[in-house]
Amino acid sequence: MGVLEAIAGLIIGLYAIYCGLGLWMAQHVMAVERGEEALVDEDGQTILDQLPSAHIEMMKHYYNGIPGIIWRFAFLCLVASIGCLIMNMQYAVHLFAIALGLDCLLFLTYEKKEQFLSQTSYVERLFDGVQYIALLAALVILVWRKIHLA
Repeated sequence: MGVLEAIAGLIIGLYAIYCGLGLWMAQHVMAVERGEEALVDEDGQTILDQLPSAHIEMMKHYYNGIPGIIWRFAFLCLVASIGCLIMNMQYAVHLFAIALGLDCLLFLTYEKKEQFLSQTSYVERLFDGVQYIALLAALVILVWRKIHLA
């Protein structure tokens, strides 16, 4: 594996951690919604105290029903993609493309995306833009690698 592939793998790994943390946080948000005891940090705040309401609403939407199944499947595709990269298997690009496509599909079909975007800061939107540019670059690197190894 070359340097570019290692960088792509690092980006995918970081994104998998990011998605995994999102799933974990959404699980705790839903537990609080069901009336279960919330996790409390050392300052006495719960997850609901620390997240903006727009993010909480998005997590609720993404975690339940068909979007929840899609989110979990996309996360599994990310993890499998990392495994394929480590084992130098060509399926990594397909799995990563599926995960990225599903993640974009979830956002594009979110009914309250305008409300969500209006409640985010410029820095949050900038971070998301940079994140997706990095993810797209990782995908391009993997596609280029697949084409040249074929």
